[in-house]
Amino acid sequence: MSNDKSKNSFLGIFFRLYWMIIWAFPSMIIISFVVDKKIGVTAYFLWPIIFLSMIGTKYIDIKFYEGTTADGKPATMHDFKNYCLFASPLIPGASLVTYLLLANG
Repeated sequence: MSNDKSKNSFLGIFFRLYWMIIWAFPSMIIISFVVDKKIGVTAYFLWPIIFLSMIGTKYIDIKFYEGTTADGKPATMHDFKNYCLFASPLIPGASLVTYLLLANG
């Protein structure tokens, strides 16, 4: 493979998997820590980091690694905007779940 920034490179595949799936694993860990009372209000500050990492990797994937959509079509900045709009309710939603879990303890 001569172009190391192609959509089939390791980093390109990693970025694509991150914004599609991998971001959920740190989210599950945070929720489990909140449920087990191992973490408190610090969880509120972790949600924006996860959100920014999701949209950041989506941007990098589209801009530098010939990113594709979930159905395999070439991604555009319009797809990026739609992804940001889709993902933006995650912060208030995750914060609400965190609040409810902390309030019930």
